[in-house]
Amino acid sequence: AKLNYLGVSYGTYIGAIYADLFPDHVGRVVLDSAMDPSKRSGGEIRAEQITFLEGALRQYVEHCQAQDGCPLTGSTDEAVAQLAAFVDGLDKNPLTAPDSDATVNTQDATVIIQRLAVAQPDWEALTAMLTPAMTNRDGTLMVKAKQGSNKSSTMPVEAAAYIANSEIMFAAVICNDDPDTGGTASDWDAQAAAEKKTYPFFGGTSSAMDAYCQGWGHRGKTPPQETRAKGSDPILVVGIKGDIQTLYSWAQSLAGQLDNGHLLTVEGYGHGAFGTNSCASTAITGFLVNGTMPAEGTTCAAESPPAAADPQPAADGGAEG
Repeated sequence: AKLNYLGVSYGTYIGAIYADLFPDHVGRVVLDSAMDPSKRSGGEIRAEQITFLEGALRQYVEHCQAQDGCPLTGSTDEAVAQLAAFVDGLDKNPLTAPDSDATVNTQDATVIIQRLAVAQPDWEALTAMLTPAMTNRDGTLMVKAKQGSNKSSTMPVEAAAYIANSEIMFAAVICNDDPDTGGTASDWDAQAAAEKKTYPFFGGTSSAMDAYCQGWGHRGKTPPQETRAKGSDPILVVGIKGDIQTLYSWAQSLAGQLDNGHLLTVEGYGHGAFGTNSCASTAITGFLVNGTMPAEGTTCAAESPPAAADPQPAADGGAEG
């Protein structure tokens, strides 16, 4: 028997490991928004995400400073540091809006900026939020963005509880995937400080999962290794260039590792191409249903940006949910 399988995000890790263990049982397998099993799921992938995010933020800052009215001043380094200092101060002095009881703290602002800075179509919206927030401490648009990305108040209790616990559940999975690195608290503090110097906005968190897992006391036994699936049927790997959760470079790496891997590239942003990009969805469906592999080098064009990432004053939406 052969397994036909569509795995998205962490499901790609499961699918890749299965394919490597049982290549003769691989049927039509699609790994969408792929992880790279050769990398440590905790600190290593977070460090790469930080590098990607900080680079995207710097591109946004350079664009912002080329426009009239940008609230960020000085060199690119100075502007990033200025933004980081502003956001870091929001825990003590959160942003507010006149028509809402909601506030925006450091974590809220970081999430909003992360979502918008990586997507060039959203840069103007990000500047529209930051300008009043940084010049007049007017948090109207940032509060709107926070409310747009936090829909738990309208969800069933069971769904809201799942979201509230999802980070803890995922941490348990990561801890049991990765072996202990043997670090200490002083090691992690030093790593965080050095990382923060290089990446002042997003840096300082890559060692957090190692610390969490060591404190919990449950770690995996098998070191990460490349995934070959030697002799398997063709496997379709899908990567989105602007994906901040599973980087496009990981999809490239996995497709290259697999003995019979084929890469489908999707331009644009988001996480999970199936069901969100019509070109990719058609290609994936064609492979799963008919066994038709997209031509080598196929790239799907970007489609509409995330619908909730346009926080204009008259709009109801906010950052991508």
